[in-house]
Amino acid sequence: MSATGVRVSVQDQYVIIDNGILQLTLSNPDGIVTGVRYNGLDNLMEVLNKEDNRGYWDLAWNAPRASGAFDVIKGTDFRIILQSEEQVEVSFTRTWAPSLKGKLVPLKIDKRFVVLRGSSGFYTYATFEHLQGWPDFDIDEIRVTFKLRKDKIDAHHTRKNIDLGDLVYEPPRDGVTLWEIGVPDRSAAEFYIPDPDPRYVNRLYVNLPTDRFRQYGLWDRYAELHPDGDLVYTIGKSDYKKDWFFAQVTRKTKQNSYQPTTWQIKFHLDSVNQSGNYKLRVALASATLSELQVRFNDLKANPAHFTTRLIGRDNSIVRHGIHGLYWLYNVDIQSAWLVQGDNTIFLTQPRNQSAFQEIMYDYIRMEGPSNS
Repeated sequence: MSATGVRVSVQDQYVIIDNGILQLTLSNPDGIVTGVRYNGLDNLMEVLNKEDNRGYWDLAWNAPRASGAFDVIKGTDFRIILQSEEQVEVSFTRTWAPSLKGKLVPLKIDKRFVVLRGSSGFYTYATFEHLQGWPDFDIDEIRVTFKLRKDKIDAHHTRKNIDLGDLVYEPPRDGVTLWEIGVPDRSAAEFYIPDPDPRYVNRLYVNLPTDRFRQYGLWDRYAELHPDGDLVYTIGKSDYKKDWFFAQVTRKTKQNSYQPTTWQIKFHLDSVNQSGNYKLRVALASATLSELQVRFNDLKANPAHFTTRLIGRDNSIVRHGIHGLYWLYNVDIQSAWLVQGDNTIFLTQPRNQSAFQEIMYDYIRMEGPSNS
């Protein structure tokens, strides 16, 4: 296709923007990316998904003292902002009203899509306006998601066999390692994976130690194995292969509700260098609608010394996986948070709407100055 001028076609259910190189199809008035035609492929988006589950803006929010909500942003009004042979910009808006209180985030949202002449891609951005008098709320995450067509995109990348030799992952390191939990391999497979509930055993994986995590219902075993309190790991005594549960999940109660969990890492420091640099590296192999709060020697510290805020859509527990999207957090530790002698790090996952909100750790390492 040649780089012709940009054209836009508005239909009852779709808005189609075409510059001769790329054709972008958006649902009308939702503003969901339903199709991207490019380089001989009729649609780069996952055609096996429903149209509203291909390319979209979403956000996670909650009203004060209310449970969190996940919102795929769908517009209610469409208009053309700019139309010329050089550029087309379109807008999909949604405005909150009092009748939507508790159902949608109280914002006026304007999603924009821009296609330029001669460009092989498109641009998208959004504005979020909170008008005076509208309810307060907390917003944890805003993102744009594109789910690409696996049968075409994967095949495109696997046609060439490239010999890269031995690839070795070297995790970042600034100071002396004081202690470490796990192996930096972007997976939680090395941690303790319990036997499944006998009622749910999948015989296919019984004799496959490397696939123990594929059994159903392992998330419920956490509360059974730790009935009187959450996991406590002591550096120098505990063994991560036996004592570190493979996923920090919520705790199921007898009332079939779920509670947040707080794990503890206990360690000893012979001394604290007040002018030295201490760092905690927390690598996550997976996260699902969860949050990690880190506190040093003070469980009640508010705000937490560090938080990831709401992260993750991996669903690793549900799909019987052992890793997902990788996250690496480098936490600078103030020496005032540490004490000479026994210390405790508290790892809290406060989100507790379901059994499937989890964090899988890759590794945790504490570094300190050379004279620690």
